[in-house]
Amino acid sequence: MIGQRAQSTVGLVILCLRHAAAGKCLDANQCASLDCFPTSAHARQGQRYAEVQFAALFSIKYGRYFKVVEDHKSKEQYVLTQCGCGSATTQQIDATAPLPANYKRKFFQIPLDNVATESTVQLEFFKELGLTDRVRFVSSYAVGACWVALNQCNAVFETSYGNSTLRTMQEAQVSAVFKDCSGNSCAAEAKTVHFSATQDPSPLNSAEHIKFIATFFNKEREANLIYDRQVTAYQNMRRGHQSPALRLAWIKKGFSNDYVISLAKYKMQFVADAGALNVNKIDIQNALNSIAVTTTVSGDELSLPFAAYGGNQSETATAFMAALSNVDVVIDESWVAVPRDYTFSSFLNTFFLDASSPLPFVANRKVFRTDGAISAANNWDWFESRVAKPEAFLADLIKAVHGESGSLRYLRNVAQNEEPRVLAGQCNVRLPACEGGLASDIPLMHVAHDATKTSGVGDTTETSGVTSGVGDAKVQAFLAKILTLLVALFVCAGL
Repeated sequence: MIGQRAQSTVGLVILCLRHAAAGKCLDANQCASLDCFPTSAHARQGQRYAEVQFAALFSIKYGRYFKVVEDHKSKEQYVLTQCGCGSATTQQIDATAPLPANYKRKFFQIPLDNVATESTVQLEFFKELGLTDRVRFVSSYAVGACWVALNQCNAVFETSYGNSTLRTMQEAQVSAVFKDCSGNSCAAEAKTVHFSATQDPSPLNSAEHIKFIATFFNKEREANLIYDRQVTAYQNMRRGHQSPALRLAWIKKGFSNDYVISLAKYKMQFVADAGALNVNKIDIQNALNSIAVTTTVSGDELSLPFAAYGGNQSETATAFMAALSNVDVVIDESWVAVPRDYTFSSFLNTFFLDASSPLPFVANRKVFRTDGAISAANNWDWFESRVAKPEAFLADLIKAVHGESGSLRYLRNVAQNEEPRVLAGQCNVRLPACEGGLASDIPLMHVAHDATKTSGVGDTTETSGVTSGVGDAKVQAFLAKILTLLVALFVCAGL
């Protein structure tokens, strides 16, 4: 009797560890009898559904065998159905999440087999969730070791303005395309998923979009663990304003013959959380009558055109810098193709300054740039991993503002002659896009996670990586051995 009960319990666990990828999905009987996303998943910390805590631009709701995820920026609703369970009816979907007015409903089977990513912003999220091997095509501007490896084996995703025939062929090979859509421009693209992390207004809002990606792969548990750790680390790191508080400005020479101050919401939040002050918009406007204000998705930009001074760049720079006379630290975001060529002299020349200038950020040598980590091809890690790692950049900013010791990840101080670090590393993940075969398995979300106590997440793609997730073949093999031992123990106990 005991042995039979043990075998039944072990059989249930093995059933729920079955592959959910295409070709190995649940059958109709299993879908009819098994709650893929039961409410009991809420019961244990770290194993709950993905629930939005800070993010403003997406939401998640769960049915018995499907999820409804909404992106409020693009006004798209994604119905994610557990593979093998068939499509939910409109009535069933509406009972879980009615379609809002002017939203587009799209349908996907999950977990997605493979994807293409149009920008680099999504890549760190995929890496952290242990989904590197499910990325089939990637941006040519990627930085991480595995993404560079994909670039080297002809897995570069063709741009939307490039070869349209090639782009169509690539899109036909993937389950979904993650990209940044302008307005509702992607409504007619059935495979496109809008990823709005950079448009959410604060660092923790943006980072929480790891839960958004996780829903497409039944990786909510991993996403919750990662995000909970990030929130704790970030909040513990926050600094209150010190007296006297230092002031920081984000500046650059723009592409339109102008000098620019960025007041992006997430940047201002980072500065405040680092215990510093932001420049005051009203003060800048009062000092520069000709400055223009442009409101973007991220926040305001203040732009001083050279034309306001008769096209004289030197006079424009002098006025611009005079308005920053109370700034202690600057982050120079001026774009350069080869970051290592941009030095302190470059900064001084760009803004028509002398090294002996009394401006506090020049005199105290506090001039930083966001190209502190780059690839061998001069692509910036700032544009790839920073959104997914707010606590890492906050640590950088605290050191930069307060002069604390320690290495920097994203920033470098050009006034101290710091050069960009060229990221090197080896990809330790098998890449089906390069080597063929299938991605590692992903178990069903609820029972599999209740049955395991492993908390590792992410891919060991580089020397700084962490252990891979519970869906990996090695972990499943280990679990199988444990289950075999449990069966033997129960059988012995029943003798």
